[in-house]
Amino acid sequence: MILEKLEIERERWGKDKGKFKGRVKFTNDTKSIEMALPHDMSERILKECGMALVDAAKDLAEDLTADCIEALPNPDLERLTG
Repeated sequence: MILEKLEIERERWGKDKGKFKGRVKFTNDTKSIEMALPHDMSERILKECGMALVDAAKDLAEDLTADCIEALPNPDLERLTG
């Protein structure tokens, strides 16, 4: 089975206001299954996404910094690296 759809959103009103709710759907050639994701599971998925986002931002920052240093006409590497 493959993941076809993953949705997570924050409840905006009612007794669960502020909590997350989600749905996930898996399919194959002949069948599909869809199920609700409770708040705790939705929150765990979002935390994993958040950590991946932080890692991606760090990688991007390192790449951009390296590009900027390389673009300097005569970089003073001792000053830049401490």
